[in-house]
Amino acid sequence: MQNNNLRILFVDRITFFSLMHLSMFRQSVQTIWYFDPVRSSAQRWLRLFRILGLIRAEMRQIENYIGQVRNQDGDIEITRLRDYARSISAKIRQEQLVPNPLIKAMGLEWATDKVVLYFEKLVEQEMGTECLRIGLAEWVVRTQLHIFPAQWALLIERKQWFLYLEEHARLQGIQLLAYPGFLNLGNIRFRLFPAAKKTLRILLRSVQNRWKRARESVYVGDLSGEATIEQSSPSTIAIRYWHRKLSFDPTKRSEFFWLNGSGIPYSEVLLYDYATDKPLDAETLNRIKMYGIRLLGHDPGIPAWSPTWRKFKVFLQIGLKLILAVLTCFIHRQWVSLHYVGILLTLALDYAHWYDFFTANYVRVHIGTVNTSVGQVLALDALGGVSIAYQYSTGVTLSPPTVLTAGENVQFVFSSVFEQTWRRVEPLVDSFVYTGFIYDQAIQAVRGLDRVAETRRQLQANGVRFILCFFDENSLNRWDVFHWDDDAADDYEYLLKWLLADPTLGVVFKPKVSTNLFRRIARVSGLIDQAMQTGRCRFLTSDTLVGSIFPAEAALMADLCVGWLTGTTAALEAHLAGVRSVLINPARFSSSLFNTWGQDRVVFDNWSSLRTMVEKYRAAPEAYPGFGDWSPGLDAFDPFQDGQASLRMGSYIRWVYEALKQGAAKETALAVVAEKFKQRWGDNHIT
Repeated sequence: MQNNNLRILFVDRITFFSLMHLSMFRQSVQTIWYFDPVRSSAQRWLRLFRILGLIRAEMRQIENYIGQVRNQDGDIEITRLRDYARSISAKIRQEQLVPNPLIKAMGLEWATDKVVLYFEKLVEQEMGTECLRIGLAEWVVRTQLHIFPAQWALLIERKQWFLYLEEHARLQGIQLLAYPGFLNLGNIRFRLFPAAKKTLRILLRSVQNRWKRARESVYVGDLSGEATIEQSSPSTIAIRYWHRKLSFDPTKRSEFFWLNGSGIPYSEVLLYDYATDKPLDAETLNRIKMYGIRLLGHDPGIPAWSPTWRKFKVFLQIGLKLILAVLTCFIHRQWVSLHYVGILLTLALDYAHWYDFFTANYVRVHIGTVNTSVGQVLALDALGGVSIAYQYSTGVTLSPPTVLTAGENVQFVFSSVFEQTWRRVEPLVDSFVYTGFIYDQAIQAVRGLDRVAETRRQLQANGVRFILCFFDENSLNRWDVFHWDDDAADDYEYLLKWLLADPTLGVVFKPKVSTNLFRRIARVSGLIDQAMQTGRCRFLTSDTLVGSIFPAEAALMADLCVGWLTGTTAALEAHLAGVRSVLINPARFSSSLFNTWGQDRVVFDNWSSLRTMVEKYRAAPEAYPGFGDWSPGLDAFDPFQDGQASLRMGSYIRWVYEALKQGAAKETALAVVAEKFKQRWGDNHIT
């Protein structure tokens, strides 16, 4: 029933379908707030609805963002809102996914728990967005609009799990309404059309490729059982590109960091999905060719891989098994939703693609981070290969989501503390392997760089007596992001004004993402110009999305490093390099890693309190020995602290790879390597 008391409606986005529902409230609603920018097609529909008098309310886009949402104590709420999403997802998993008959039926083809994980990752992504939306709308009403709960509501597209969201909103005292989207009536999300479209593309490409080249299958066995690789066939370790530099210089952050000293032949390495705005320089390209590394990508000059006929064949076989599974459910009088059929078709498509890719490229071991899909893991499982993921950030402890895992066989983590973080999302991991901080090998490499000493000398020649290094947090102007460009500009503004006010202070800026930094903080460009003219300011920028300059290099130029609590990784590296490091926490995040010992020693809630402490330390450093010192909790981050983390990672990968190459089954290879790792690094560093 229509609520005639409604004065304000929040809506997820403006579409034809949301406008149809909004028109029902044209008599009462005065203002409509929408979250996502209005597309041009929706703008045309909106004009038509206004001409017809179906929409009379004022339309306004929300100008706030989730980073502004705080509780009465001033603590940021994004972690609590994400925890809501995680709880709802876990509930859906237990009540809907685990007992689902179609998912169970597909267990004859794929590991059931990994199929459940695939669904759960999609559920959590949706729940995460909507819980943030609910939280932001409630905060805007409470802090800015000041109206009664009965006078406003939030309108979102009805999807499969709307009833769970509705219950969550009701418990928060919020009215949650829904409108049906395209072919999304009731609780059914129809996904067959996109899958069919992709399938046709596969078929057309496969036919073309079949005429261009023929590939012999290197796997024996069929899809009904686990396939293996013939011992005499070529083999590959595949790395998925993660926007880092392709370099063999140990002083640069590179995709190949764990290969140094591992003993793995470069000629047996494949890096794929390479994409960049700039072509590879001739020196790097020649080095890659000289080492024999295979490179596949999407840019001119980089060979691309195209699916073969095998992809369509595998997808067709899985599709037929899915049809049989649906019929089996019907025979047993078990209702099957098209929502599940559509998602399983999407998974089948992804699985078929990677089965084809891994087969065609002889992949035995796959290395990824959080960029691996469940379809990839299932495909490599079917082929008897090993999928491996590694931790690269400490920020995962704040609110761990299922995006951390795709069900890989092996997960490298820094320490047992981070293993517990992964276990909170119930990963389907065969082995957790502790490496320590994975980039620690670079610390010694950058320590002797001439440019480090030269930068310090130049700054000191311009009157500097104390050097700060700042590791920023990336920013993005979107409602569901907690750190906007203005927030980033505020940090730079404070530090630049501090520098200009103190002629003995120098600042080295090491941005997390530098490719668009000066556009994001354009508001302080004048201050940047003034700071650069003093000769006491340096910006260390890179031409790759993930900077190629190690934080340790920037840290060694400074006397004190400052990072964000949400970006602890860079400050950790700085401390491991021997430089005192502190963390700014204006968002008031709570981190268990620092709760008992870090406050006002390492963690500071605002810039002014940090600056006061810096001035005290500069005046009498011997009086504050604990300032910027992580010693009380450093073992939780890195139990080794020996500069050999990448060697542990590389050695483990080599041992697994060699065992598989010699014909060992996956389970045997993992067991043998586990014993090797224990003998080399200790029993308590692999579980």
